[in-house]
Amino acid sequence: MNLNILVVGAGPVGAVTALALAQQGISVTLLETDTVYDEKPRAATTHASTLEMLASPGIADESIVQGLIAPRFQHLDRVTGELVVSANGLKATGPTAVAQITLDEIRAGFRAVDRPTAEVLIHVGTNLPVSAITGEIEAAHGKPLIGVNVATYWQALRRIGVEDRIGGFGMLLAQH
Repeated sequence: MNLNILVVGAGPVGAVTALALAQQGISVTLLETDTVYDEKPRAATTHASTLEMLASPGIADESIVQGLIAPRFQHLDRVTGELVVSANGLKATGPTAVAQITLDEIRAGFRAVDRPTAEVLIHVGTNLPVSAITGEIEAAHGKPLIGVNVATYWQALRRIGVEDRIGGFGMLLAQH
């Protein structure tokens, strides 16, 4: 069978698809409308399944070597350029290492990502002792902090009909 494949779009998916087809001896034409490389790619991370896809044409290892391991991640709105998300990784190597992160390191992490335009701080590391200092962080930054542990507890209480307000763990439990 003699195939001639046309791949439209030379972004990451189109380019890898064209490469994989060509490596199998299939005639492929790759078309792209942009005349310059987009230096602001839409992908913020490379997931394991993407690396598996890149392994077949033999470019996963090079992608990993060339990749950037960023301790801090920011996402900008593509149209306005406004900072939408700012995340700070605390570089823990596993669950037990997360538990060893100090309260001062946690405070510094929130300072690193907070911006005047941020309306809320969000914490997603379940093994960090953020619940105990949620009120302190909210007071220091002048905005609510929604932490995964407090939010999960709040949701569980509300689902079973408990509407009590609980002080000492931030605005979510105290006011809602």
